[in-house]
Amino acid sequence: MLIATVDSLENYKVERYFGLVTEQVVIGTWLFSELKAGFTDLFGGFSDGYGDKLSEIKSEVLKRLELRAQRLGANAILGVLIDVDEVSGGGKQMFMVTASGTAVFADISEESIVTEDRVLPSLSRDSLSRWSKLSRRISDAQQGTYASSAIFDISENYTDLLRADHLVSIMEAVLSEKNPEILIDHLKKILQRTRANEASAAFYSTILGYPYDKVRQLCHGLKECAIMDAGSTASLLASDDIEKSKLGVCTLLLSQPIYSFEDIEALEKICGLLVQKFPVAEESKSKKGRWDCKCGFQPKLADDQCKQCGKNKWGLKVIEIDSLVNRLEGQIGGLKFYYGVEAPSINPDAGF
Repeated sequence: MLIATVDSLENYKVERYFGLVTEQVVIGTWLFSELKAGFTDLFGGFSDGYGDKLSEIKSEVLKRLELRAQRLGANAILGVLIDVDEVSGGGKQMFMVTASGTAVFADISEESIVTEDRVLPSLSRDSLSRWSKLSRRISDAQQGTYASSAIFDISENYTDLLRADHLVSIMEAVLSEKNPEILIDHLKKILQRTRANEASAAFYSTILGYPYDKVRQLCHGLKECAIMDAGSTASLLASDDIEKSKLGVCTLLLSQPIYSFEDIEALEKICGLLVQKFPVAEESKSKKGRWDCKCGFQPKLADDQCKQCGKNKWGLKVIEIDSLVNRLEGQIGGLKFYYGVEAPSINPDAGF
């Protein structure tokens, strides 16, 4: 996302304004008391630790501001201001760091961006220490060494440093665990504090290497995380590889952070694919008039689902497919109503 302190940018066309967005971070004076020893001189001295901590706080409030704007559908924030105010009362003293700006959707095409040689930033001693600790924590998670405590520590202390490749490593560690329930809870906290586009990209690139049951368990645990992308899900469902199509079904347990007009077509495609990709099972070679269920039972060909386990030929519960279709139709209807497009004939009780 583009974040700028100016109100307008040359070569960028703003197509939509979402209005003012504001975020605050409140910190106690204890933070600065702990850093007091870092000052070399009360009059004009400089503390690396003090400056680094302030930079981290400003980065955190900007990250929160970006997440708020992203949820509105913005891809840029203009006129960004950062203020540090002292708040006191009731015998307590605190500092409030506030960031504000105008959330907009701008035409940020590759042709309009002027690229320059990238200058790699320097790292202070304290920043290098945090990056080193994060590296060790990710390594511990990947190797299965105290994976739970490693991912928990990352969720509590290092989410501001995470990139998409780090998220992939963490998700792979979670999916590799035999009993990942606790790790999924920690991962949920990480994703909720991460930019939605980065979390979504990492999620879709990670799940391709894992079986349906593992991915379904992950998606079920991440229901509260809005990391689904309708286009990516549609691509999975459209795959000739049935296992990839089943992964696409798993992703429908999640929701998107924002929806656009283009998502109408993608959601309609998903609805059609759900019905087309998982048809009634073929006749069993060992017993006429029956089909072979993965649970070992042989239901009648006329049965859409196994009466023993409730699943179809592909190991998916038919009732869940129906529920997903109803929910998607409800979303499509809502989007068409919002954008003034003729809504389809759907169940009015279909929810989101």
